[in-house]
Amino acid sequence: YQRRVYGVLTHQMHCVLPINLFNEVVFLVVWFWFTLVFTITTINLTRWFLNCTYMGDEYIRKHLKFASKLDTPGDKKLAKHFLNGYLKQDGIFIIRMLSRNTSSIFISDLLAELFEMYRIKISENRKRQRLLKAEQEAGVMPIDTFDQYRSPSEENLLFAPEPPAPPAPPIPPPL
Repeated sequence: YQRRVYGVLTHQMHCVLPINLFNEVVFLVVWFWFTLVFTITTINLTRWFLNCTYMGDEYIRKHLKFASKLDTPGDKKLAKHFLNGYLKQDGIFIIRMLSRNTSSIFISDLLAELFEMYRIKISENRKRQRLLKAEQEAGVMPIDTFDQYRSPSEENLLFAPEPPAPPAPPIPPPL
């Protein structure tokens, strides 16, 4: 602020209190700290997003290779369907989170079991589709659709109500 002394000289003075100087330094340090934390968080979030979306396939393939599950070209094609159709992005994310808290061997074993279950499921579905196709070509009604052609009388025979329970015996009067 400015102060006039005897109308001739003006002096400018700056309020210099030790607590103000201390607060200024503290807030400057806090501002740099928040800027540093924001920058590191942004870089880490970007890296994590890229790892989950673009690098997830390679990560899962590496573990399947480690477990010796990708031996043939058919297995590699099946692994692509396993990643895109079975695990998807959320499954890859969960596997990534598990890998941060467990060992690589556990993750490889887990992925090997999941891949084997997927392989069995796919082979059963293919067998079922071949059977249904063969039944349709032969003119045989598929077993799954038989229930919709059942008559109401057959329905009553198959699902007859249970006979009513006999009445409870009377309670004897107290003595």
